[in-house]
Amino acid sequence: MTPFINKMQVMTLTLGFAVTGLVGCQTTNNAPSASTVVKAHNPTEPIAGLPITYELLGRYRWRLVSAVDRDNQAITELSRPGFPVVAHFGYVFNDEHHVGFSSDCNGVGGPYTLNADHSLIIGSGPQTLMGCGPKREAAEDKIRALEQSSQSQLTLTQLSNNNIDNPSLPYYLLTQKMATGETLIWKNSAIVNN
Repeated sequence: MTPFINKMQVMTLTLGFAVTGLVGCQTTNNAPSASTVVKAHNPTEPIAGLPITYELLGRYRWRLVSAVDRDNQAITELSRPGFPVVAHFGYVFNDEHHVGFSSDCNGVGGPYTLNADHSLIIGSGPQTLMGCGPKREAAEDKIRALEQSSQSQLTLTQLSNNNIDNPSLPYYLLTQKMATGETLIWKNSAIVNN
């Protein structure tokens, strides 16, 4: 019986080590579950809600790239190819910040205040009145009607692709939601040297 018991003990020990080895070698999934994974920012997605300052607004000339009314219909006077509307926020006069709007002919603008919540209040100022042709004058009249004595909310978005006007510039879109319901989208197009 002794050899049989020894053989049984060896088999039991071998089986015990084999089971222990299998249990000890099993892999565990230590990867975080889908609910705990934090998604990294995709560099091709825009970054929205960036800080807006007087310095940032004044650094660039802003070109109007989209203008829609409260019903999301294009504002015809501001959507004609060949009649670009630009804004420049970089003027300071008597310690007041001023903005100017133009369609390559007359200028209109006024003092403005940028609040911490990115609300923008524009006052009224003078306008030049040379004859520029009916379509250009219509664009300038419309931008004056929208912007002078206005209130709006600004949002800044940075796109990851190149700025088509100047590849060395960051690509910003400045969305201006007017209190009257219109939405204007401005793109930075050039650095302004004050």
